[in-house]
Amino acid sequence: MSVYKSNCCPHCNEIIETKFRKNTIKFNIDKNFGNPISICPYCKKEYLDDTVQEPALMSPSDLLMKGLSSTVSALAASAVISILAGSYLARIMSGDINAEINDATAFRFILPLVVISSAVALVVFKPLNLKSEVDASLERLKDKEYAGKLLKLNKNIVSPGSAYEKYLAKKSVDA
Repeated sequence: MSVYKSNCCPHCNEIIETKFRKNTIKFNIDKNFGNPISICPYCKKEYLDDTVQEPALMSPSDLLMKGLSSTVSALAASAVISILAGSYLARIMSGDINAEINDATAFRFILPLVVISSAVALVVFKPLNLKSEVDASLERLKDKEYAGKLLKLNKNIVSPGSAYEKYLAKKSVDA
């Protein structure tokens, strides 16, 4: 099943973009990190793009879940592929593709494939580097005009315990 997702401007209700996603394995497609402020091409007003998040505004638990989900997704996909390939390889090596094989024989082929494919998956689908993402986000948020726009567009955008909240607390203590 394929998925269409349309983004609409909250001011003029025009469809801004429609994204089409096929049934493919993709990692971290739900939300990207970056500047969530977009400008509607129709009414030229600013709105918050719900597919983009500022990581410095997220709670630590949400950030951790985002980072873990990318790693777990890559490892799970590689493990499933390894199990299927290892079982098939064990049957080929037995000389009869339709032969029943015992678990120990299959395990000898599956385990090395799981280890190798997991290592490849972690290299190819690099897990999110959350520290660099948060640092880049804090640099954007140091601009008072940008931070003011975000707060104006969504008053509840700063999660409790977020890196930006800690930055503001440290800044007020230093001042």
